[in-house]
Amino acid sequence: MDVFGELEMTNPSSPSPQPAISVVIAVRDRAGLLREALISIQNQTLSDWECIIVDDYSHDDLQVIVSGFNEPRFRYHRNPGKAGVSAARNYGNRQAKADWIAVADSDDINLPKRLETTLHYLSTHPDTDVIYGTIYAFKTGESSLEPWGRTQSYNRELLYSLNFIPHNSVTYRRALVNAIGYDEELEGAEDYDLWLSLADRHARFAFIAETMVFYRRHADQFSTDPVRKSRMYDNSYKVMAAHARFKSAE
Repeated sequence: MDVFGELEMTNPSSPSPQPAISVVIAVRDRAGLLREALISIQNQTLSDWECIIVDDYSHDDLQVIVSGFNEPRFRYHRNPGKAGVSAARNYGNRQAKADWIAVADSDDINLPKRLETTLHYLSTHPDTDVIYGTIYAFKTGESSLEPWGRTQSYNRELLYSLNFIPHNSVTYRRALVNAIGYDEELEGAEDYDLWLSLADRHARFAFIAETMVFYRRHADQFSTDPVRKSRMYDNSYKVMAAHARFKSAE
């Protein structure tokens, strides 16, 4: 890909019994993109991680791609329950060994210092529950990058009317999120619902103005399908309405 040149695998490392951070990827039928996403995890400057790949009923043989890395820090699972990205993420989160879970998408590129930067911040701000950063969008085969424009520092009141947190840049506390989970009935707004569920409980969010992820734009994507995109907006408004009573609660 032109943004990075050719991504190459690095040498595998032995996993820790309890890694510093768990990366969870839910994936369906993206064999052509998953490899680059996994290389971007393998190339992190922080080595003490595990990556849980949850195969959400793919037609592609994704296990072959994962096993081809010969990387013991990669843990492949088939989603054993209800199909769908939210169910797959919930399952992956329950398999995580670390106290912190970094969300990753199967078609994106995580910048090499994402995990190191995140854990450094958390080590100096131990009261944080959720941390997020900035992302840039790109198209395969093109060299230009475009900032995802809604990202901003955390504002609890504003969050109830605007989702400004890029899901694929987020790291959150495993125990806190597993107690809530993604709503498996929502489509396209499950992350927003989770943020508001956490805000309802006055979870502590933090924003760091560091680029965490390069977000890939492509045809096989939720936001490029007009019908699914419309459903996403409808669900977002439903989520706002469902949480509105908590907006001014102290």
